[in-house]
Amino acid sequence: MDPTASSETYASQLSTLRHGHALWQPDVPRVSGGDALSPPVRIGDVGYLRYGGFHTLFNVLLPSDHASQRWGTPPDFRQLEVPGTDGLTPQQVLDFVTSSKSSLGPGVLKSSGSYSYIRPDELATSVTRQQTASVTTSNQVLQEDTNLLPLFQQYMIQHYKSWLEWANEDNGFGIDLSDFYFVTGCDKSVEWEVTTSSSIREDQESHGTVDMTGYENSTAVITSSTTWTPSVDRRRGPYRISPPVPGELPIEPVYNQCLFIRGFRMMDRSLPEEYGDEDVIIEMIPDDCKSINLLAPILEYVLRDSSLEVAIAHDQDIFPFSEDAPNPLKVMSNLDELRPGINVVDGVGRIEIPASLQEAVAGPVQPEAPGNAGSTPPILTVD
Repeated sequence: MDPTASSETYASQLSTLRHGHALWQPDVPRVSGGDALSPPVRIGDVGYLRYGGFHTLFNVLLPSDHASQRWGTPPDFRQLEVPGTDGLTPQQVLDFVTSSKSSLGPGVLKSSGSYSYIRPDELATSVTRQQTASVTTSNQVLQEDTNLLPLFQQYMIQHYKSWLEWANEDNGFGIDLSDFYFVTGCDKSVEWEVTTSSSIREDQESHGTVDMTGYENSTAVITSSTTWTPSVDRRRGPYRISPPVPGELPIEPVYNQCLFIRGFRMMDRSLPEEYGDEDVIIEMIPDDCKSINLLAPILEYVLRDSSLEVAIAHDQDIFPFSEDAPNPLKVMSNLDELRPGINVVDGVGRIEIPASLQEAVAGPVQPEAPGNAGSTPPILTVD
């Protein structure tokens, strides 16, 4: 399967499990030799998605001169000021903002669904697509989230313009505002297997008049059905530079494989701007490698139903409208039916979800497993 198609199927199907955006590439980006290009995903990361993987640009909870700020930081970068963290080390700040820590699994998270449409051809072909996605881990999954969402939202609204200018003018990424992902939570494990499958069924019906001498003309209906063999894409990780050596002690598990991320995304009305000048070469990222934006229906709803120029949304905003289907058209239909309000902060709109809808949403789906066996995940540290 095409890697972009696989990542879209995977993320959209698993979105109904209410864990956030599922990463088709849970491992950190690496160079050809196997070395990691960035640290594991952490709360406070600002980055973007490509081919189903998350690429970190910088972390707002760390100082600009921290070793993990591989790409540097925007010129006017100011570390996010979290009340009560004066004098704390970077690791202590990360621990402080991580308001919720829990573990799941091990086991399997799986979701499947189908949707149908009529192809506009002479036979009015009915097409049904069946899709399935799953992630399996033999270790427990470490869940981390911050409850400081208003603080994170305000910070993104204040600084997104400088992020966009820095990413394009200074570094030539050629990304749009809607590409940015501001992480407020994530699920990590030690190893994983991700799978997607997709099959298509086409039903056709044609009508014709049969002329038989000596008999009245009659209408014949000819139906046919074709089912395409399911295409399956499966990946395992993490990437290993070399296989383990027999007889050596096993390496202590490291929870650095990010299965899901949760956070804020934004969108504006404007067309992509031309960044840079003659001395800056920008390598525009082709659309066919961009990962699906699951929050697009929410963001588009805000812009469509207001005169605002910019919208912001969090992954949890879509949960009340996508429990039964990940299809963007279905999500938009649910939005139009329920008509949630729009809250405006500094000229940026965010959907306002009534408490009754929030309370009706169940928590994240638990992995299918025979009990929560396995050791308790260790806490990752930052130097």
